Amino acid sequence: MIKKYLTGFLILSSILITVPVLANNDVSVSDSTTTSSSTTVRTQEEKIIEAQRKLEERFQEAKRKLQEKLTSLQTKQVNQAAATACVGLAVNKREATVAAAFGTYSATQTSVLTARANALSAAWTAPSSTQKQIRTAVNSAWANYRTAHRTAIVAHNASTTAAWTLFKKEAKDCKASQSGVVVDYRSYGQDMAQ
Repeated sequence: MIKKYLTGFLILSSILITVPVLANNDVSVSDSTTTSSSTTVRTQEEKIIEAQRKLEERFQEAKRKLQEKLTSLQTKQVNQAAATACVGLAVNKREATVAAAFGTYSATQTSVLTARANALSAAWTAPSSTQKQIRTAVNSAWANYRTAHRTAIVAHNASTTAAWTLFKKEAKDCKASQSGVVVDYRSYGQDMAQ
């Protein structure tokens, strides 16, 4: 696109250089003719000068428009680069938060499984326990495990959802879509615990 404008600029420049040369050639030929045509030569000179002035105005206008387009393109490129960097920071923040949430979830699940293993071991190895006491202790161990496991899942999913929600807000604040930066939300929810 910039080449297109530069080509137009070069064409206009060559026209502006050529017109005065042609005008000077016409004047020297006309001056060598009779004096009765001197009025005609002046009129032609005035027309050439007027045409050259109009051409200069058109050239200046085209040059101004070219400068505006170049400035607009440069501004758009700067805005796109800033939006890309901004979204990149938002992605890094989201991923760090999701990783931390998973670390917490993993540690919690390890703790829950350890507690279940200890409770089941205690239920089955308790001396002088009746079958009813063992069954009650085993049921209690599994019930405690299910409650703790679900609580860990809910906490992990809440942290992950909060990270994605914050990311969407921050990406929107980056004005990424206005700058042509594509933000991909397709993987939302894939890092949720089941």
